[in-house]
Amino acid sequence: MKSKSSFIIATIALLSIGVIFAAIPFIQSMNPTAQAHNDLPRIRVTGISPGQYRLENYIPSHSSSDGWTLKAFVYKKRNGELKVWRLFSKNGAVGMPDLSWTRPMLECEEFGPTRVNEIVDETKPITCHDDNVSDFWKQEWRWTIDGKNMGKRVEDMDRVSGTIEGEFFVIRNSS
Repeated sequence: MKSKSSFIIATIALLSIGVIFAAIPFIQSMNPTAQAHNDLPRIRVTGISPGQYRLENYIPSHSSSDGWTLKAFVYKKRNGELKVWRLFSKNGAVGMPDLSWTRPMLECEEFGPTRVNEIVDETKPITCHDDNVSDFWKQEWRWTIDGKNMGKRVEDMDRVSGTIEGEFFVIRNSS
């Protein structure tokens, strides 16, 4: 009996090792090739200090037929955490969403976190600071410093996931 149970244990162990070794090529094939990695969109993020934000171009750039260009709104929180959101821009202005960030509706000249004495106040909203915004949109176009909408109808900001590699934020996907 002892030799039979030893044989079963040895067989299961060998089969397990075989399955693991057979799975390695499949797991490795899930990683992107070097060329695919090099083709991922990138955003330059050097020189952004905590509490600073800016609009950056995607590399390579993406433009639509109606003049909107895909941009990244990059903000470095005071704790050093980098936040990146996807939005559209035209003529230097941010395309404010009708309800979805994929459909820019109006141009906002002064979009960004709320500043008090020229310093970003992270307890106050990211919003369009233009004077000509209607009361309705003033309530809807407000997001927390983490991009969550504070209104009732408009989506959260379109967050972008990625990793920092040297002077670039390499975009993996959006969430």
